[in-house]
Amino acid sequence: MFGVSLFGQRPGRLTGTRLRSGRRQKRRKLHVGTCVSYIRSEQDMNFKNVLLASASALVLLGAASSGALAQQIQQNDNGLVPTLPDQLTLDQFVGVNFTLDPGSLRSNDISGGYANNFTGISHDQQNNGNSNALGIASNVVISTAAPGSGGDVSQQLWLRGSTIGGDYSNNAPGPLASSFRENTITDAFAGASGIVDVQQNNGDGNVLGIGDVVSANIGPNLFGQNGENHDDSSQEVLLEATVTGLITSEVNVVSGGDITGERTNTIDGGAFAEFVGMASVQQNNGNGNVIQAANSVIADLGTTTDVDPSEDALQSLVATAVVTNNTGFAQSDAGPPTPYDRTNLISDAFVGPGGIVNVQQNNGDNNAMNVGNAVRAHFLTVDDIDDASAVVVSAAGFVTNNNSSLNTTDQDQNRINTIDEGSFSEAVGLTAVQQNNGNNNAMNALTAVVATLFTSGQIDGGDAAVDARTHAEVTNNLAVETANVDRVNTIDGGAFNDGAGIATVQQNNGDNNVINASKAVVAGLSDNANFVGFNGSIVDDTTITAVVSGNIAVIAPTNVPPGYQNTLSDSFNGFAGIKTVQQNNGSNNAIQSSIAVVANVITP
Repeated sequence: MFGVSLFGQRPGRLTGTRLRSGRRQKRRKLHVGTCVSYIRSEQDMNFKNVLLASASALVLLGAASSGALAQQIQQNDNGLVPTLPDQLTLDQFVGVNFTLDPGSLRSNDISGGYANNFTGISHDQQNNGNSNALGIASNVVISTAAPGSGGDVSQQLWLRGSTIGGDYSNNAPGPLASSFRENTITDAFAGASGIVDVQQNNGDGNVLGIGDVVSANIGPNLFGQNGENHDDSSQEVLLEATVTGLITSEVNVVSGGDITGERTNTIDGGAFAEFVGMASVQQNNGNGNVIQAANSVIADLGTTTDVDPSEDALQSLVATAVVTNNTGFAQSDAGPPTPYDRTNLISDAFVGPGGIVNVQQNNGDNNAMNVGNAVRAHFLTVDDIDDASAVVVSAAGFVTNNNSSLNTTDQDQNRINTIDEGSFSEAVGLTAVQQNNGNNNAMNALTAVVATLFTSGQIDGGDAAVDARTHAEVTNNLAVETANVDRVNTIDGGAFNDGAGIATVQQNNGDNNVINASKAVVAGLSDNANFVGFNGSIVDDTTITAVVSGNIAVIAPTNVPPGYQNTLSDSFNGFAGIKTVQQNNGSNNAIQSSIAVVANVITP
């Protein structure tokens, strides 16, 4: 029932029910946390249709997450009362290492109907790289206990990752030899439900996290259980990523229309179609990166009253990414835009999912990539959140002093990020996608939500305070880009059409950038004409600060199309909610976005 953990397969393949692997096997530092199964129903899909038909889909992120949680949780007759803190920490460090890859075949593949219609918690890790720390963890607390068992709940989810002082080279041997790094997920996890975490890595000297914390009470309005509302709740989600003092090199060769040494990440073939729950997918082919995700969810599902009728909901979601004193060299032969040296592709995947989906695809070197997520929701409950709801979301990125004599160089490389063929269409809930092919970047993307959805209460007198902050520093960096460089970001082909909730997409091919995004939402949603909502003191604040100073960019002209190109076409049509799209091909930039929302909505 549970997923499979792979230790150092080269190449590795998960297909259907069989595992095939190549000769070389090395044990890496991989951590897998607790697994819990759960039950499944169709209620969330009906609820999804209601929300999609409603203009109030602004707040369905919490609803979808709650509906997904109803699928994630195993009924527990004894009950686990979440009165103590749920603490989960991933503290990962990669120190000084030296690796020289003179050209090799590194391939990870999940396909052939693998985990289609899976139910439960799945952790899948595939690794062909060296000197990596790969994590994954789950911490699930469920209460279906007798009345009087709700109580307070506190969650802490900390992800700390750093890679420091390594030297990593990836140089193709020549046009007559084969060399590539490739991660593929196709025809897998379709119709799956629960918590699914996937890590595919072919790079060296990386830290890959993930996270997951879930706590829920299930009451008589769903599945006939006895759980009551939580009282006061607090969530603290902290992500810290540090990449410093690294030297990385990638050299590719092009001959006869083929490229030797390319890096490719692909998710396609109906993967994750109609998925319900929480999914985090990380695909990496680069060296010297810290790639994190998170998740922290507290939900009351169909519960009745509170132990204490007074409730506070407090959230703190903070991400910091630091990239300093690194050198990243990338070289390829001059020529036409195709084939591409670095490719991230999501095509015909994640169609119709509900819940929380995080996807991180990276082919670059020396990057720090966070994500985020925190949800506190009441769904089909008798009571609501009566007192204060406070949400603070802070994203900070620092890219400094990446300016050695070797500098950060893109010599004739072609890089492309693509989301198309209906990917994420009809997606409901929280979606975060990061696609990166550049070097020395700090990328955040955060979202935190407190939501009361279709309760019979009124949130009478509830205060709401939301604060969304972004900070970026890009200082004293050097970027060199030669002629014949192509960088393309594309979202088209019906991607994200008819979706609803909160979506964040970051596509980057540049070097030495900080790309933030931050969202804080407090919302009430009801179909009751007498619904009052959060009607106390309302504080809604956003803060954006940036320092861009002392940077040098040396750019040679690219005379043959496409050159540098960002495209948004036939996408997000019919989308309802909040969306942020950031596409960048340049260097030494601070790109930011902060959104803070308080909303009370009555559906038709």
